[in-house]
Amino acid sequence: MTTGAISEQRLEQRLPGLNTSVRIRRRSLGFNPWRYDLSLHDLSANGMALFSPVLKLESLQKIDFELSSGGLTTSGCAVVCNVAKSGNQQRYGLLFIETDDAFDAFLTGESLSSDEV
Repeated sequence: MTTGAISEQRLEQRLPGLNTSVRIRRRSLGFNPWRYDLSLHDLSANGMALFSPVLKLESLQKIDFELSSGGLTTSGCAVVCNVAKSGNQQRYGLLFIETDDAFDAFLTGESLSSDEV
């Protein structure tokens, strides 16, 4: 391992976040607007990594998320488990707490018709 490299903490295969939009909002009392100033770095079955130049999140903070790609959308709740500086941006590692029924299809790119369910 080289000095300064981001250590691998997830065991699952990571998929690059290409062509996937992400939005998140803090989970807390009161109104929390959706944030779009993010870029998805990668995604796995149990979490994702994203970058933001301005968003400030703390470890163990809960967030709601929504991912969209190729006409598919999925959403859920996650907890911030890693916060690190990467150049002029913050890098956040999120661990999924809950995902909706569409998540597996989103992750694999498959979609089932109602006849197949």
